[in-house]
Amino acid sequence: PAFDAFDWPVAAPGAGLKLGVRPEHLQIDAEAGFKLSATVELVERLGEISYAHARARNGQAVVAEMRGRDVPDIGDVVTLGAAERDLHLFDVEGRAVRR
Repeated sequence: PAFDAFDWPVAAPGAGLKLGVRPEHLQIDAEAGFKLSATVELVERLGEISYAHARARNGQAVVAEMRGRDVPDIGDVVTLGAAERDLHLFDVEGRAVRR
């Protein structure tokens, strides 16, 4: 989705922005406002917690934390989602953009 779908402050036209979300806030098939499609490249199983390392369509690496035994397989295309409250926006200097 476009950033204007959320209640973000307006950045200067042409300004570079980065969107951040912690792995524990990304969920597969979440009913969330922010969603992205990614292909699973690696699954780290660490007992109760697993980390799915995936690559979004634009080539960006993404990591999602999962709990339990149900995890995707390598090569699966998954939809990862996060709630707006769990998204973080950063400017080109790496400073957080406050809401």
